[in-house]
Amino acid sequence: MQKWDKEHYFPVNTLKRAAELGFAGIYVGPKYGGTGLGRIEASLIFEALSTGCVSTSAYISIHKYPDAL
Repeated sequence: MQKWDKEHYFPVNTLKRAAELGFAGIYVGPKYGGTGLGRIEASLIFEALSTGCVSTSAYISIHKYPDAL
């Protein structure tokens, strides 16, 4: 992840894969294609993701639909 920061790399494919795994619509209800989880569950997810890459975790937590990239 430090390499991404150093090279100013934006991980589009990683974000698309995260969206496929359900990370793009954490707060969105299942009726609309999301997982419908609450803030506590989301906090746990983002905390775990941030151990790998804080900036990518932050992007996922703010931008709900990376498939629009």
